[in-house]
Amino acid sequence: MEPQSEEAEKAVRDILELAARSNSAKRNWPLLHLRVMMPDRSDCIFNGRPKGNAIEGSYLCLQGGGLIERGIWRAGRNY
Repeated sequence: MEPQSEEAEKAVRDILELAARSNSAKRNWPLLHLRVMMPDRSDCIFNGRPKGNAIEGSYLCLQGGGLIERGIWRAGRNY
């Protein structure tokens, strides 16, 4: 698998920032589900569950009706 693109890294950072600003971020989420549109017209679906100060889960990216990438992701805050 190729290293993450800058767009994917920015999407994950944006997810964490939105979660931090949301009132729901202070509760125990059962599941986070986000669909992110990428500049190349593909879209990625991120599913994850919070674990402490991090979120981890799986993702898949679609383009033109087909699967182009799938994997796992984990993101955390650095204090």
